Amino acid sequence: MWVIVLIAGVAILAAAIPGTWKSFPDALEYDRERLEKTCDAVISLLSILISGSLLVISWAFDKFHDPGYGPWLFVGLGWLFVVLIFTLYMRFNYVWGYKGAKFNMGGTEGRTVLSWLPTVIVGLTFGLICLAWPILKIAWKMPAPPSNPAQIVQVQCHVEMPKPMPTPLATRGQGNQQKAKKRKKK
Repeated sequence: MWVIVLIAGVAILAAAIPGTWKSFPDALEYDRERLEKTCDAVISLLSILISGSLLVISWAFDKFHDPGYGPWLFVGLGWLFVVLIFTLYMRFNYVWGYKGAKFNMGGTEGRTVLSWLPTVIVGLTFGLICLAWPILKIAWKMPAPPSNPAQIVQVQCHVEMPKPMPTPLATRGQGNQQKAKKRKKK
């Protein structure tokens, strides 16, 4: 399956590069600084993705010891490194080769930039798909947590009720009643 994904990614990339060239039939002028900033952003994103990928790879092998995840993770990491290497070339060789602040892209000019754009898109997409596949596979195969059997607990309650308090013979109300009886007798 991972071989099919790799072949599909290479085929899409091979079709996308000439398609990108055709979509820019006329040469347009672009800022060199704009391309530099784009390269810097892609390099920053790739540094996070590659370090996260290495974390996922080490976690998957440590947790599951399944060699079937290896090719997926290797292909995903490989796509990210292809994009990184091409982006580093763009940033430090291609862009620095321009003396002015502008460069032309389109037609027959700037085809390196027009090849780099689909490489970034296809490389990031297929790299993340290849990295996500083992994680999804792990999640689908995870067994449900074991359920504890129902525990029947028999509880016996034995509560001793306190004895009632004795009431005093003469309370205030009773004393008033006795006085009222004496007054009636008189």
